[in-house]
Amino acid sequence: MRNISLGIIFLFLSAAAFAQPKENRKEKMEELKKTFIKEKLALTESEEAKFWPIFDAHEAKRKEMRKYMRQNKEKMDKGDMTEEELKKNIDEVTAKRIEEAQADAKFLKDCLPILGAKRVGELLALEDEFRRELMDELKQRRGDGPPPHRGEGPGRE
Repeated sequence: MRNISLGIIFLFLSAAAFAQPKENRKEKMEELKKTFIKEKLALTESEEAKFWPIFDAHEAKRKEMRKYMRQNKEKMDKGDMTEEELKKNIDEVTAKRIEEAQADAKFLKDCLPILGAKRVGELLALEDEFRRELMDELKQRRGDGPPPHRGEGPGRE
């Protein structure tokens, strides 16, 4: 029953998200992701009060890092960098990837006392699962056929 209700929530929220302008869409997608995580991890109110501030801070840090990576890629794509500038850029990107991995590790460690090891392990897979279900939903909307069966999720019992 929980899977059916999660699927229904996912379906309605994703439909609302795709009908919005881009900025509203990003907010709706973040809301949808949070709902997905909350349902999948079965968070209690006290866990939510501790978890979401850590999650939000981590997501903000990840967003900042992705923006940095995108900007560096755009600079490299222009093709007007010298060999030295390219080497420097590669070093900066490498350092940023290390920083990103360290931030991910800190996030998971910060979640351990709140969620416990089992649910932190589940949390690791949830982002990929969320993205997969979102892509399946997009494919269905575009008429690319039914999504492949991947276990639980919207429309799959």
